[in-house]
Amino acid sequence: MAMIDNPMVNESHVRARVAGRRAAEEFLTLVLEESSDISKRHGVEGGVAFLLSLVEQLNCILPADREAAIAPAEEAAWESAIKLCDEILDDCGEVGDAGQEFAASVMETTASIRGGVLRSKRVSLAQQDALQNMHAGILRWLG
Repeated sequence: MAMIDNPMVNESHVRARVAGRRAAEEFLTLVLEESSDISKRHGVEGGVAFLLSLVEQLNCILPADREAAIAPAEEAAWESAIKLCDEILDDCGEVGDAGQEFAASVMETTASIRGGVLRSKRVSLAQQDALQNMHAGILRWLG
C-alpha cells in the first residue's frame, strides 16, 4: 500500500480495516455456504436454526458499550429490521417443498442483511425494501 498523503490517516489503521473487511467477507461466504449445505441436508428448518444460533453467538461478542452510542431514533429502525429478519427466517421454515429453493435463497439474503444491521446498528432504505419484498414473497408461498 502506498503512503497516504493525509497526515490524519494512520496507514496501519487503514491496513487493519482492509484486513478486517476481507476477513468479514470470507466469514460471510463461509457462513452462507454452510447454511446452504445444512439446508440441503436437513431442510430449511436446519438452516434457520443454524443461522439463528450463529446470530446469538455473534451478538455475545459485540462490545457492550456499542449499544449505548446509538440514538433512540436509530434504534427503532434497526430493531424493527431485525424483528422483520427474524420473522422472515421463521416463515421460511414453513414454506412447503415446492418453495424450498426460494426459501433457502431468501434465508441466505436475510441472514446477510441481518448480520450487517446488527454490526452497524443501522438499516438502509434499500435493506428495508429488500426485507419487505422478501417477506411478501415468502408470505405468497405460505398462501
